[in-house]
Amino acid sequence: MKAYNRIMAGQASAYVDECISGGFIGVDFDFDDLTGCLLDKWQEFNERFIPVFLAKHPGKSRIAAGLACGFTWTLAKRLN
Repeated sequence: MKAYNRIMAGQASAYVDECISGGFIGVDFDFDDLTGCLLDKWQEFNERFIPVFLAKHPGKSRIAAGLACGFTWTLAKRLN
């Protein structure tokens, strides 16, 4: 069975043309440099970075933080 990942390029795919023409996918959840921080398991990454996300976005829920962290990890570690 094949797995698929749905990627939205901004709210309502506002940046899809820019991403396609530039050949990139961007993530902007206001994390600092993640070099060396992309752990092998997404659960470990989330455990470390959910508090970081919530500190920068105090109005967001823990669920939103988990989704942002999970997407960041998936994009950086799992997608080819």
